[in-house]
Amino acid sequence: MVATDLAEALARSGTPFHQAHRLVGALVLESIRLGREPGDWTAADLAAFSPDFTADFARLLSPREGMKSREIPGGTGPESVVGALQRARERLASMRL
Repeated sequence: MVATDLAEALARSGTPFHQAHRLVGALVLESIRLGREPGDWTAADLAAFSPDFTADFARLLSPREGMKSREIPGGTGPESVVGALQRARERLASMRL
């Protein structure tokens, strides 16, 4: 999930889609080679890996933060899902009456 969040953020910041995914794939391979988890990388580590990673990308190394980027109507962000569940419960309750 972290890899997808990073690639999407790179693409939103102007990096071509295929290049963003290639760069993140290289980061994943490097993580595996070094035995590092996403949270082990710092903003400085990311910037050293590629200048395309600016300091604000480091927050996406936390899945909880990356999920927030999905807070759009109909999205899968935590608050969007809570709202959808609440609306579904309300619809079910109205059907029981």
